Amino acid sequence: MPFKTQEQMRQYQANWMWRRRAAWIVENGPCNWCGNRQDLRVVYKDPTDKVIRVLAIWSRRDEVRKELLALCMVLCSDCAKQKRRDERRATT
Repeated sequence: MPFKTQEQMRQYQANWMWRRRAAWIVENGPCNWCGNRQDLRVVYKDPTDKVIRVLAIWSRRDEVRKELLALCMVLCSDCAKQKRRDERRATT
């Protein structure tokens, strides 16, 4: 599909990545800690395994994306915040 503008192409790509992310969250949700089904996030299980930002995972080819997502889990926003607090406490 030809795009008339760069903005149209960027919007198409953003929607495409959002759909990939949403599908993975549906397959791997709800929140792994509390079972919540709203405001879900993808986070690394172990922060030392972080290779790239989670946001960048969705544009990778299938093999790479699967390897990176194997290091991740789904958490709701509250549990993700708690996980970050716990990680910060562990490093201090």
